[in-house]
Amino acid sequence: IVAIPLAIIITWAQSHLPGPAMKCFDRSTIVKKADGTRVPIHEIRVGDLLQTDREGFTNKVSAVIKVETKGSAMYRLGNILVSDSHKVYYHGKLIPVSEHPDAVPFSKEEMEDYERKEPFLYCLNTTRKKILLSGFVFSDWDDLTYEVIQKNGYTPEQIHEWLDKGFIGTSVVKLNTG
Repeated sequence: IVAIPLAIIITWAQSHLPGPAMKCFDRSTIVKKADGTRVPIHEIRVGDLLQTDREGFTNKVSAVIKVETKGSAMYRLGNILVSDSHKVYYHGKLIPVSEHPDAVPFSKEEMEDYERKEPFLYCLNTTRKKILLSGFVFSDWDDLTYEVIQKNGYTPEQIHEWLDKGFIGTSVVKLNTG
């Protein structure tokens, strides 16, 4: 009796409500690794060590995320191409890129062209919960801050053991295409 109305509500919500905002970077975004090398974000792998944060702590990549570009609104922030909802620190506060005073939105034509040329955007999860890029400090994928994790009695390593789950490499996944 309960399952049928619940299924109807879930189906309606999935087709009528907006999905989660994609918070990611252009594939060519340059990331500085701990050894000083600079590589595009799409070449970063789990386990890579990134440039130390401003407090001097090493930042280890715990997850690499790749999502479709379609449906994202892109901005230029300095030399970085990033989606509108990605969070960036501004005067010590996390705000969406779209609210940063230096962020410039893509025009409709630029966005259409970008979606045709770049089907994917990239992001990272890190142990320090921050990504330093060209003088800006961005949150990582899940928007958890290191301070919130500590306040709740966790370490970054513990939170990632709990949050960063996935399939093993030999898992078989059936796609819609068969």
